[in-house]
Amino acid sequence: MKTVFGFTARLLIFAVLIAGIYSYKNVNSDLNISAANNDSVTKKGIALTGDQEVPAVSPSGSGTLDVSYDKSTKTLSYSASWTGMTDSVTMMHFHGPAEKGTNAGVVYPIPDFTPGTAGTAKGTVKLDEVKLKEADLLGGKWYYNIHTKTHPGGEIRGQVEF
Repeated sequence: MKTVFGFTARLLIFAVLIAGIYSYKNVNSDLNISAANNDSVTKKGIALTGDQEVPAVSPSGSGTLDVSYDKSTKTLSYSASWTGMTDSVTMMHFHGPAEKGTNAGVVYPIPDFTPGTAGTAKGTVKLDEVKLKEADLLGGKWYYNIHTKTHPGGEIRGQVEF
């Protein structure tokens, strides 16, 4: 009887450990946020939509933005993709500082992107603490904006929030 009880207790402890590991893994993957260490933050799948524009744009294209910021080097890496724009993309920028629902000036122009109604852009931004401030970026006060000929003020936009 003692052996059966000991075996059952070990089996139960093993099952609880496996369930805990599985739950931890699923919760962290569902958040779509990661922190490799205290010096880096990442956010994937930021929605770029016309309804985030001020004023809202409809109809519009759509897109996504992935960002990663390394606090030790003060470098923001970004990768954007978009599709279904009303016409060819003319320019894009990071803007700030601005809360959701408000507009702000350009803090960083995106120099290289695919022209057309669908495309991609990727690159890095080095923060300088003068115009490009870490507190604004990490405080959710930057947004990514893609402009077209039809919507020169911006067709799709997404707030950068880690």
